[in-house]
Amino acid sequence: MSSPANYYVKSVKDCMDELKDIDIITASAGFDQGIEDWGNLLSPKDYTTLGSMMKEYSEKLCDGRRFAILEGGYNHDVLGKNVNAFCQGFKYLRIPNNGISETGNRRTQSCYGHRDNGTG
Repeated sequence: MSSPANYYVKSVKDCMDELKDIDIITASAGFDQGIEDWGNLLSPKDYTTLGSMMKEYSEKLCDGRRFAILEGGYNHDVLGKNVNAFCQGFKYLRIPNNGISETGNRRTQSCYGHRDNGTG
């Protein structure tokens, strides 16, 4: 059985799998979903995974173009730890880049990770 955090990360991955023909990947990084914040959901490891996914998909789809904006996170005792975890994944890629780039008209698509227990 998948945990709510695993379901959240998987839902973001599933959405990213559907992305095509984009110019840039952006994140409104809501760290309020942290396990020690009001969302009580994502661990620092989950944030690293989300950052890594953004890096990976940006390399595959739009020559690595990506950015994130801090949007939430209210427990200042752990905010720095969660932001750092995300940034570690965001800047390092576990899968090698093949260096192939595409040009042309592209459109923006969006993935919205939402808190859900996996039941709907």
